[in-house]
Amino acid sequence: MKKWCFLVAFCILTASILIPSAVTASVPVVETYTVKPQNFDVQVSASGLIEQTNTVVVTATQAGNIRSIFVKIGSSVQPGDRLVEMEDGSVLTAEQAGTVETIARSGGSVAAGETILSMVDTASLAARIKIGEDVIADVQIGQTVELTGSGFKDLVYTGKIQSISAVAQVASSTAQTTVEAVVQIDDPDARLKPGFTVKARITTATIPEAIIVPADCVQQDADNIEFVYVLENGQAVRRQVTTDFLTADGLIIKEGLQAGDELVLDASRTLGQAQQVAVIVKGAQ
Repeated sequence: MKKWCFLVAFCILTASILIPSAVTASVPVVETYTVKPQNFDVQVSASGLIEQTNTVVVTATQAGNIRSIFVKIGSSVQPGDRLVEMEDGSVLTAEQAGTVETIARSGGSVAAGETILSMVDTASLAARIKIGEDVIADVQIGQTVELTGSGFKDLVYTGKIQSISAVAQVASSTAQTTVEAVVQIDDPDARLKPGFTVKARITTATIPEAIIVPADCVQQDADNIEFVYVLENGQAVRRQVTTDFLTADGLIIKEGLQAGDELVLDASRTLGQAQQVAVIVKGAQ
């Protein structure tokens, strides 16, 4: 009798351990993403070149001999910096910021009005970019532009669209139709050089409090209805959403979600309309 009692007790104890484990093993383990709205800039991309719109020429104010030149090609100068000293002791100074581009005369005698050197007017640097015809309708004068390039790594310059060409051009090599625009650069400096290639990101609109979620969160059913799984009281509940467009950070959701919603990241797995799940890892917030 004692043997049977022991056996029954053992079976009950084993069942109490194994059955919950089996139930737990059948519950899907998921990773989640918490919705946090943020302002989102809608941008279009373009490419082009840095160009100078003004060259500063330094000339001799009177005939005489050059005693010293205090700069060399590539020197960056500021207003008031000494450029040239004449034999009579007079000094020519920079009237504006720039980068020395050429030195025509490094010594000897010069006539009044003769060019001694020329400088790139740094403040006049601009970017001439080519914008695809598929997005040009979104671009307007005054919009903000971010400029990056391999010639000035780790730096981002900003500017604004100053002008947009009235004529489109077709590239002979690619047959791509583009429209030129000029970007006036904010606070250019000597690290920007005419001829540098640039990549431009033009902000055409800002979506306030945009909801952006990883693309893996969103699925489509057989009727092309978009949906996500939202975590509610430990259950993954299917919810219909309306998406806008895909960005580098994920899909913008127009309708169906709000701040604080916790989504199942891998929505491609098979889950029921409202299925119990276990969350062991939370995705990037």
